[in-house]
Amino acid sequence: MILFVDDEPYRVKYYLQELREVFGPQEIHFKKTVAEAEHCLREHAAKIRALVLDIMMPPKEGWDLTEVEQGLSSGIKFLEENADLLQLHRIPVIILTNRDVSKIGAAVARLQSQLHTVNIYQKTQTPAWHLPNIVQELW
Repeated sequence: MILFVDDEPYRVKYYLQELREVFGPQEIHFKKTVAEAEHCLREHAAKIRALVLDIMMPPKEGWDLTEVEQGLSSGIKFLEENADLLQLHRIPVIILTNRDVSKIGAAVARLQSQLHTVNIYQKTQTPAWHLPNIVQELW
């Protein structure tokens, strides 16, 4: 199972299409919010083989907006809050974002010491057909 989290499904439809073609539609679980993703992660952690995550998403209810830069780093907060579970199940994380990587480099570096695997890719530099290869390389 691959958990794919992004609040803009129209922007990632080709990534999803490529993943579904390679791994089968039943293996791709798409969630639009960090709250939905957290629920899925907690319920299915043992089955998740990879997490593909956007960074810029609406914050989860109850989060301090300044802490997540008004949503610019909600994905980072999600990873921080779920690091123990992700590490326990050795779930590799693929950050797929439009955010300038230099703006989140320090946060990603901290997460790399807490998680099994964290790789970051910019959507503008990563063609959709390449994502299945990226996922498979992590297994």
